[in-house]
Amino acid sequence: SKRPSKEIFQERLKQFLGPQIQEVPKFSAKKVHGKKLYEYARNQEEVELPKQEIQIYELELLSFSEQEAVIRAVVSKGTYIRSLIRDLCQAMGLLGTMSSLRRTRQGDFSLDQAISLDELNYENLSLLDFTSFLKFDTYQCTTLDKNVIDHRNELVLPSNASYVLISYEEKAIALYQAWKGKYKPLFVFDKDHSF
Repeated sequence: SKRPSKEIFQERLKQFLGPQIQEVPKFSAKKVHGKKLYEYARNQEEVELPKQEIQIYELELLSFSEQEAVIRAVVSKGTYIRSLIRDLCQAMGLLGTMSSLRRTRQGDFSLDQAISLDELNYENLSLLDFTSFLKFDTYQCTTLDKNVIDHRNELVLPSNASYVLISYEEKAIALYQAWKGKYKPLFVFDKDHSF
């Protein structure tokens, strides 16, 4: 089929912005029935590929030629770029593949903060405190909340953070993780744990 012009390609990119449902690629580590998808694929076993909600925040065409397009994407957690490329090509009636991928940012960390293995000096290595990459809020819970936490159940919390450290009567009692619009327990501390 005829290759699209740069202008048509850019217009198609705009149609992929926003929330959407994406099918997980068969060669991925996503688990289905306790087994990773790539294990099914390697064994040539059929399995229904799961679909998940994702968000495409930005798509920018950096360069375009007869053979190749270079795209910059800002996407939500859980987005598979290979699947995005597959869906984009399919929407234009093209056969295409991703030839390379370069992650330029992960959360608050960007490529300009990274160092190569050759530059790594173990004598001057400073480890990051976990709070610098775990974005969490703190929440003082009620007695009712504490009962829910003791039973390791989900909570609805007034937070947008990925993680919430929950305390009760001046003691840290649990670390909860955002999950499907609620929070699920990632870790519940021993009863004698305190700040």
